[in-house]
Amino acid sequence: MKTNYILNESKEHTCVALGFFDGIHLGHQAVISTAIKKAQLTNTFSTVFTFSEHPKNIIKNTKIKNIITPQQKENLLCSMGVSLLYCIDFFEVMNLSPEEFVKRILIDVLHAKYICCGFNYRFGKGACADYIDLANICERYGIKVHAIEPVSTENTIISSSNIRKLIESGNIKSANKMLGHHFSLEFPTACEYNLSTNAFKIIINQVFPDDFIVPRYGVYKSYTVVNTCKYYSISVIDSTKNASNLPRAICKTYLINYKGNLENKNVKVLLAEFLSNDKNFNNIAYLATKNN
Repeated sequence: MKTNYILNESKEHTCVALGFFDGIHLGHQAVISTAIKKAQLTNTFSTVFTFSEHPKNIIKNTKIKNIITPQQKENLLCSMGVSLLYCIDFFEVMNLSPEEFVKRILIDVLHAKYICCGFNYRFGKGACADYIDLANICERYGIKVHAIEPVSTENTIISSSNIRKLIESGNIKSANKMLGHHFSLEFPTACEYNLSTNAFKIIINQVFPDDFIVPRYGVYKSYTVVNTCKYYSISVIDSTKNASNLPRAICKTYLINYKGNLENKNVKVLLAEFLSNDKNFNNIAYLATKNN
């Protein structure tokens, strides 16, 4: 997958999935997969056009927390089979009218032949236009638009806002169902080597970035992926203090039955299920034995 962070003109005709795709959940996957399939049928490049920061953080001056990191987003899109990714600074397009967005971005930059978006897609200055407006404008330029209907699970429409609520309440199991993949922590790690117990030889510490969503504090069943191997683990999400004595959320993951060190290895922690509010070490050791 080729990634553009600026508006470089595409050398190919494209089939474009439009959206911020914060989480690449099952609803997003439906939009992106449709674009990929249509690109295969029309001999065009499957393309995702998205932004480096959530548009609402800029338009409404809010602070919506990320569900995945930018690198996770790129990895997921690549694994789905996207050929071309545009991850652009939102300021580049925020003041364009709907007509200007279609002409300057979809036609002049992307050479789009086909567009896919969600049922709630908005665009144009101040998010003034919807997918119906998009279809009407694109029709004049011979571009077809396909809006994907809502995707539901457990009688609830899958949305990033619903997933955030589930994560914040500790309902990781339901959040993972909506995501279609594990909610995972792929932050820099610092490791403790605990030789005083047979239960945990290695404890992984990960501090949550300020812009990343934090699950309910407590103990979670998790899996830790080291390079490509998956291991059972128990993760504890709690608060700590940074160098300025300000509170920060931290995830301490107790790696079970892993031998060796983690230097120069890719590590990610996949949260699976909330287990307990009790963060006492003896309770953690008991839960590790029970869930191993």
